[in-house]
Amino acid sequence: MQQQGLSKKYGFHKTNLIIIFISLFCFLFGQFVSALILHAFDLSIAESLLNHAELSSKEINVLKLAQFFSALLSFVLPSVFCAYLLYDNWKSQLRITKVNYKSSFYLIPLFLLLIMPFMNIIIQWNESIVFPDSLRDLELALRASEDSSQLFIKTLLQGTGVFTLIINILLIGALPALGEELFFRGLLQSHLNDYFKNPHIGIFISAFLFSAIHFQFYGFFPRLILGLIFGYLVYFSGSIWTTVFAHLFNNALAVIVVYFQNLGKISEEVESFGTSSYEIIYSFVCLALAVFVARSLIINFKKRNKIINLVD
Repeated sequence: MQQQGLSKKYGFHKTNLIIIFISLFCFLFGQFVSALILHAFDLSIAESLLNHAELSSKEINVLKLAQFFSALLSFVLPSVFCAYLLYDNWKSQLRITKVNYKSSFYLIPLFLLLIMPFMNIIIQWNESIVFPDSLRDLELALRASEDSSQLFIKTLLQGTGVFTLIINILLIGALPALGEELFFRGLLQSHLNDYFKNPHIGIFISAFLFSAIHFQFYGFFPRLILGLIFGYLVYFSGSIWTTVFAHLFNNALAVIVVYFQNLGKISEEVESFGTSSYEIIYSFVCLALAVFVARSLIINFKKRNKIINLVD
């Protein structure tokens, strides 16, 4: 739903420049603080990661501390600061409003579970993209970057203790869900919707940037689809909390799966379910059911928002 009654303190062009400047500054500052923490605690962490060497528990904890400040300063800080500085009603700009359809908190997980087999197909296709010979060096660089990112996440998710699982859910699940949704769906999408007067353009651009900022080409398209899902979820619900919850569920589920893989309770094959020739039919059946759930969500969000508008 489009937000109404939002009074901007600056013109659109000046607002654009301020958002870009503050966002870039906070992102670079977050990376700087993260690098400073790694440098201050242990100079060998970055080298160990590059050499695929196993890190100690102390080094992993330092890495998690650096990741915490990176996420906090790069996404949460610019979102709240820009909205507070540029808009009279900063909470409305960030869609910090109550969720009016409580059933969404079990329908959203159901929807995400149902689309996972189809998403596995998209992931497999994205990972199998081969560049032409003229771009061979670019492909090698992108795959090296992908391997480095996967190694970083795998390192963060090491461990089999319950306390470690809780910390990983908070660090890899909750903090990115809150920060990235505030920034991409709260700040950017809301501003772009106002700027282009077309919510679909704003949703697509914010989803594109959301996927691109991860710097992982071989996960770009599934992440783009997730960004579009999150964008329309905020648009129809009118609340950032629905997409923060969806993002958290998606991330936390991945963390939990890796945790049980570390324990040897789950095979890595679960991550490719739906991609084999005899499983594809299940993927599309689940996708059809997911569309039905999504339609139910949209209808109920519209009904409840209409009721609220009439009351207001």
